[in-house]
Order: sequence, then C-alpha cells, then structure tokens
Amino acid sequence: MIIQWWHGEILGPIIALDTETEMITSEGMIPRLVITSVSDGIDSYLVKNDRIADFLLFNFNRTFIMHNAPFDIA
Repeated sequence: MIIQWWHGEILGPIIALDTETEMITSEGMIPRLVITSVSDGIDSYLVKNDRIADFLLFNFNRTFIMHNAPFDIA
C-alpha cells in the first residue's frame, strides 16, 4: 500500500480517520494536531492540517470510522 498526500480525491463510502497530536505533557493541555491519516481500504492518504476542512467537505457524505473519536473530534 502506498500512502500519499491527499490532493482533493474523493474516497470510498467508508473512511477510517485517525489523528496524531503532539505529546500531552500536562493535564488540561490541548495538544497541537500533527497529522491526519485517512483510508477507504483501497487508497490511503495523509491530510495536511490546512486541508482538513477541504477533506471533510469533499467527503461529507461518507461514513467515518474513528478509533478514539471524542479525542480526535475535539
């Protein structure tokens, strides 16, 4: 599987989404987002921070699967 940068592609009907943040070093700290990865099981992409809104807009009618959704959404 090749992972590439997302450039406006529309993915399949079910998308796995995961975010990675900087290390949390103190209680109450809001960690900065480092990168977002997405995959529809066929194609996998890294989404740059300044493109996340575009990604969600382009794929708004998909079903998203997230391992730790409350943390990722916040």
